[in-house]
Amino acid sequence: MANRIGQIFKHFVVLMFSAIVVVTLIQVFMRYVLSSPLKWAEELSRYIFVWAIMVSVAIGAVDEAHIRLNMVTTRFGKKAQLGFFLLGQLILAAFNVVLILYGFRLSAQNLSVLSPAMKIPIGIAYAGIPAGACVVLFFLALDTRNKIKAFRASEDGD
Repeated sequence: MANRIGQIFKHFVVLMFSAIVVVTLIQVFMRYVLSSPLKWAEELSRYIFVWAIMVSVAIGAVDEAHIRLNMVTTRFGKKAQLGFFLLGQLILAAFNVVLILYGFRLSAQNLSVLSPAMKIPIGIAYAGIPAGACVVLFFLALDTRNKIKAFRASEDGD
C-alpha cells in the first residue's frame, strides 16, 4: 500500500518539477525573445517548489532515504535495534507534528495576504508545509507498523 501511494506522490513531484521547468522556460523566452517578461512566473515557480519539496520529504520517508546512523545500533540485538528505530520514528513524528502545528498557523495567518504578482493568498504556498508533514506522518506510521510486523514475524520464526 505504501509503495502504491508513494508512486502517486512521486508522480506528483515529477509533475511539479516539470511545471517549474516549463514556467521558467516560458519566462526566459518571454523575457529575452519577446522582451515582455511574465510578472507571475517566478512567484508561481517558488510556490510550486515549496509544495514539491515538502512532498519529496514524504517520499524520502517512504523509501527510507533519510539519513540514519546505524553504525552503533547494528551492534545490538534485534530488540534493541527495534527500540532505537522506534525512538527515531518518535522523534521524527514529534518534529512533523511541530511542523503541522506551526505550518498551519503560518498558513492561516497569511491567507489574507495576497501575493504581489498572482494576487492569490500566500497562505496557499505556506500550506505545503503542514500538508507535507501530514504525509510524512502517514508514511512514518506505515513504516513503523511494517517494521513491528517484520520484527514479530522474525521472532516467531526463531
